[in-house]
Amino acid sequence: MKIGDGGTRPALNVQFASDCDARIIVGVEVSSEGTNGGRLPPMLDQFEQRYGRRPGTAIVDPAFATKAVDKETKQLRTEVISSIPRSKQLIPHGIDPHERQKGDSDEYKSFR
Repeated sequence: MKIGDGGTRPALNVQFASDCDARIIVGVEVSSEGTNGGRLPPMLDQFEQRYGRRPGTAIVDPAFATKAVDKETKQLRTEVISSIPRSKQLIPHGIDPHERQKGDSDEYKSFR
């Protein structure tokens, strides 16, 4: 896996989902992918298999809040709450991360 220092070494990426009210882990996934993008829908699938329904809300790290994931989760009726991805890179260039950006779908615009 590519590591933050630019090198490549054996590594694993572990994601877990928890129920904030019950304070329990409700899903776990281990992969060798170096990105979290695209990993939220499979976690929601795990939740649905275990509990027979999808969660109404998912509070996630911005790495999970990709444009494709936001569109897919809206269709599955799960609201994604996250800070805006790449906001730290946009602000120094005078770009408001909450305003619609080129390539944003209507769903992603509402997320912003």
